[in-house]
Amino acid sequence: MSPYSLSFILSSNKLENENYIDSKRNLDIIPTVNKHKWVLTTPCPPLTNDDSTQEDNDALAAWLRSDEIVRCYMMASMNNMLKEQHRDIETAADMLYNLLEMFGGQRRQTRQQAVRQFMNCHMKARTPVRNH
Repeated sequence: MSPYSLSFILSSNKLENENYIDSKRNLDIIPTVNKHKWVLTTPCPPLTNDDSTQEDNDALAAWLRSDEIVRCYMMASMNNMLKEQHRDIETAADMLYNLLEMFGGQRRQTRQQAVRQFMNCHMKARTPVRNH
């Protein structure tokens, strides 16, 4: 993905208080394209010590690198107030969970509104969809 495309996606639908759903869509696209989305669903490997194998060290390093990249994408897609609120959150998964807690109600409202509009539309003049 070109840097121009990435910056366009990040700048469009910047996360504000009322557009969580649109912004979340962008937060799903960018890490997926760049193959870093796995850190959102995979827990951090245990910290390594002197007895750790090279494979353990590499797994931890890869997870930390991908997590940092996803956190940067997320921070770049937020307004300044949200950046300040999420500055000290350690992982991208925790940041995403916090955003869901803050704005998750919007998803529920949007879904209810869509169902309400669907149920109140008409197939024929003055014939509700419910009857079908």
